[in-house]
Amino acid sequence: MSTTILHLIPFDPSHVPTNTKQQTTKALLNILFPSKEIELVITEETIFIDSGQYFTNVHCHLCGDVVKIEIWQDAMDAAYNTRFRDLTFTTPCCSRETSLNSLDYKMPSGFSRFMIIIRDLETELSIQNLQQIEKAMGCHLREIWTRY
Repeated sequence: MSTTILHLIPFDPSHVPTNTKQQTTKALLNILFPSKEIELVITEETIFIDSGQYFTNVHCHLCGDVVKIEIWQDAMDAAYNTRFRDLTFTTPCCSRETSLNSLDYKMPSGFSRFMIIIRDLETELSIQNLQQIEKAMGCHLREIWTRY
């Protein structure tokens, strides 16, 4: 049986909110989604949060061209060797330096040390709910819907 998971991660991969902000956010999430399993997770190192079965491809966020999977995988291997501390990527399409975290993943994916995990949410997050969560966290968040 498949599982759908919503990950909410800060746009800054190294950002970890204070304990107070985490507690405030957890309390808010328990009010917004009382019947859902919710976790706040901090990892020692930055990790890649992918969209699982929803993943289709990667595009350059600067010009919109598709990044060939082989090129992206090589860049991911190099970044992994730095434990994702260095996400620098030179786009093959427009030869500009950017970050693997800035690429346009179809469906969204990203890098983070902190994540909010909500399991089996049946509906998309409303803009109002996202804004409430971002206010509690003190940062903008990326939504990553994952299906395994």
